[in-house]
Amino acid sequence: VRNDGTLGTLANAANATTLRVGSGVTTPTILNNGFITAAAATELVNSVNAVRIEAGANVATLTNNGNILATAGGGTANLTAIQDLSGTLTAVLNTGSLQANLVANAAGAPLTGTAIALDARANTTGVNFTQTGVLSPTDSTADDTDNDGVDDGVSRISGQRQAGFGIGEDAVAAATQVGEVRLDRTA
Repeated sequence: VRNDGTLGTLANAANATTLRVGSGVTTPTILNNGFITAAAATELVNSVNAVRIEAGANVATLTNNGNILATAGGGTANLTAIQDLSGTLTAVLNTGSLQANLVANAAGAPLTGTAIALDARANTTGVNFTQTGVLSPTDSTADDTDNDGVDDGVSRISGQRQAGFGIGEDAVAAATQVGEVRLDRTA
């Protein structure tokens, strides 16, 4: 599955899923070079998923060179940028932006929903997660405060990363990471 454009879903007080790989579907990879966005305006406990791989599907790798975003206003939704319920995802490479952003309601009530960038808890054999930036052109005028050759803010992950028993390699380099990594033995 390859996306070089824009895929988007916007829901009002409802669930939103933008790219869904259903049970019985097999594809070796998901490659995103564009935008995959799921958004909702809700004060209900809705699910917002940018990419959802259902149980019974088979997807081995996911590469994100663009933007994958799950976002909601209202503070109560459960957001997941990438959700693998199949347990077949074994490698994720992120050189772009992978985000789950939950915003409070207009009254500023406490956030009760969740914001998960990568949910791979169904995997019991291991997931290799690599996040790295793409080298900037030599004539780039953007900030590169750590002098790694990658413009600041180019590669980003925002939200929790959750994995089951078999988390494999975890590499975050030349990137901004916001949020915690949870290794969850209750997949």
